[in-house]
Amino acid sequence: MQKERKQRIIKATLFDLEEKEWGEKELIDRLEASKLFYDIPRDEIEDLVRGGIGRVSTYEKGETIIRAGETWNSIDTVLEGSISVNRLFSDRSESQIHVLGRTGLIGMEFMRNPEYGSQFYYIAQSRVVIYSIHQWYFMD
Repeated sequence: MQKERKQRIIKATLFDLEEKEWGEKELIDRLEASKLFYDIPRDEIEDLVRGGIGRVSTYEKGETIIRAGETWNSIDTVLEGSISVNRLFSDRSESQIHVLGRTGLIGMEFMRNPEYGSQFYYIAQSRVVIYSIHQWYFMD
């Protein structure tokens, strides 16, 4: 019963991989090396990619990936490039708090606390490629 429910959720939230820039093997290699998939067997990652449960997106230098106040409903891993993570405070002041590089994760703060997560915004510091999976995939 649990497996059927999870399959229904996955089918309802599929992303496509039309923006994929690498071959399947390179994408799987990069995912296998990421923090998001560190304890997932390679064959499961292969099934994930082949099943279309994810999306590859590309952002150019200076492009905003997430704006402060936006909601974010996926967990993402950085496959290429770097991202500046900035916080917008209630007094409208701003501060860069972190730089995400390859294997960095986006979206965890939104899952933990959406109100807190919405205080952050993410800017591509270079050309950035991320792989996104809807947060429903990780829910039981």
